[in-house]
Amino acid sequence: MFFPPLDSTVVVDIPSSAQSGGVSLLFRTRTGSASALEQLKRDGVKVQVWTNAPVDNDRAEVDWAGYNFEEAPAASPVKLDDSVVPFSLPPPTEDNFVDEPHTMFLTLRLRALPHDQTEARFLATYRLLYPNGEIKWLGYQGRDLRCVLRKTDPWLAPPAKADQNSGSAYRTFSSITMKEPWGCWAIGAQSVKYYPKSRATDFEATFLVFIPRRGASTFALHQPIILHGAGLKLDSSGVVTCRTSVSTRVYTAITSEPELSIAIPDLGLHWLGVKEGYAFITSAAPEQPVNIHAVPLFIDPAAADRPTTVSLDLASHGLLANNPRFVIYSPLTNEVLDYDNQGSRQLHLSVGRSGGSCIVSPVYTLCTNKPSPIGKAPWRIAYVTPHTTLGTEPEQEGDSAAEANKFEYDSETDLLSREIKPSPPSRPRMVAAAYLNPRRTIQSLVRLLWHTLGYMVRALVMRLFGMIGLPVSPLVSYLRTAHRKSDHIETQARSRVGESKAGSSGAAKVEYATSEKSAGPSDVLSDSATEVSSVGDAKRRPSRVFNIPGGPFSLLAHTKLTMNVDGDEKTQFPVPDVTLDGERVELNITALGRGWTIMQTKGNVNGGRVEIYDTATST
Repeated sequence: MFFPPLDSTVVVDIPSSAQSGGVSLLFRTRTGSASALEQLKRDGVKVQVWTNAPVDNDRAEVDWAGYNFEEAPAASPVKLDDSVVPFSLPPPTEDNFVDEPHTMFLTLRLRALPHDQTEARFLATYRLLYPNGEIKWLGYQGRDLRCVLRKTDPWLAPPAKADQNSGSAYRTFSSITMKEPWGCWAIGAQSVKYYPKSRATDFEATFLVFIPRRGASTFALHQPIILHGAGLKLDSSGVVTCRTSVSTRVYTAITSEPELSIAIPDLGLHWLGVKEGYAFITSAAPEQPVNIHAVPLFIDPAAADRPTTVSLDLASHGLLANNPRFVIYSPLTNEVLDYDNQGSRQLHLSVGRSGGSCIVSPVYTLCTNKPSPIGKAPWRIAYVTPHTTLGTEPEQEGDSAAEANKFEYDSETDLLSREIKPSPPSRPRMVAAAYLNPRRTIQSLVRLLWHTLGYMVRALVMRLFGMIGLPVSPLVSYLRTAHRKSDHIETQARSRVGESKAGSSGAAKVEYATSEKSAGPSDVLSDSATEVSSVGDAKRRPSRVFNIPGGPFSLLAHTKLTMNVDGDEKTQFPVPDVTLDGERVELNITALGRGWTIMQTKGNVNGGRVEIYDTATST
């Protein structure tokens, strides 16, 4: 079975520019079974296309020649060495075409038509060439494949003329006329997103990159094109609109590198350059997870069905340079891979013809002041959601925190719609100090011992009442009445503890009261410091604190305990506690393999302060 079939006519659109790279034709044949394919290889029989097509080679235009079909290349990427396996970027959509098994391919790159020629025709047929020179023709005479090459733009309809006097801020620029499947990469302010055919863009772009895709009936392989303008939008029917006040230019994508390198930084993105025909663009915020996008600018017809391995040095571009470990994550496939930045600074990616995206995030170890109990291991986490990092000590006013979090977020694979504001400066901490008067040292010590003894007795009685099940409230009221002299303790230090729905998950925050009038020399604050310390020890301190925008929230977590565990038991281990503005966040937990899990909310959450607590500190 051959494609295109014999005794048929195919019309192929050819770009008018000779510098466009031409068009490649994809022939396919299917043997029907693995045994038939192996038999052809054992016998040394070659399956060929016999044609007079204007192939881009050293032969004359009118020469007939035979071209061999070959097996499909291996789909899996080749290891760079014994220890490095490239991370495969999944195709950006679900409509990926998969060839039938036992299929062989032939790709012929055509020459561009001469300027004075608008059309060309050629014929093709199929044959078997045996080792002894014998030829078996697989078609009847006069029933060859007929192909017509027509000089016209395969991508765009003739652009509409700009009407500067229309009064409208936007106008229709053109429409997509590509016969083959295609997709579109949109690049705008702090955003890089892929859209399949028949899906409208949801933001105004500066660049629209249109890439061809493979389909069951794909015969002509075209090169990507790029539109550069302002306010570019694509609707579901393929109509492109742009701003009336700015001209829109069209390039063959591979020739647009100078324009991309200049415009990308102005869009709040980071430009890594073009490697192996892909434009690599990343997010630019230094504290964010790095979103990496590989946008195809050129497709090698000979490697159209084989992934390309690309190595990136993020540290040389100022990304993740100070992080010894990071993780690569794909939200489309939930694949995750650890990388050690100390051993190798190179990031190795395997990219397909449609490009792809991934998230690279630093790995942090949740620190704790207590040793991990037997059966527990320290957790490591990596942020997926954009954020701004905070310290674990400073407090922050609620209104200021809300103001710092007023930004939007589209999805886990997209960037922030505008830059995250830095968190406001933290309020200076007031340190309690004790002043001792030598003339009243004995009185102060007696008072301190007396109050300490009173607290110990009160705590002992309350514990006794709690053990035997009696109510404690009347006893507390009585003891407070009997020890009125201790009221001055609460005027010197106030503890503010954020209450949580889960009780012990909240973090203790201590705020010291200040007064314009200094305390007298006889006011000893030792009791107050003891009270504050006891409150602080009763609550857990967060290991990581940061602000997030409104939208979906997710993070990666890793522990060695989930290694080599099958089934749902991977999610039964105690995981780090996460709170948002003092409230425990309910997270869905999914095991990803290699000890990693993804923790994510069921929907969108309001932006705010996130605190993460290691499970080891709770025991």
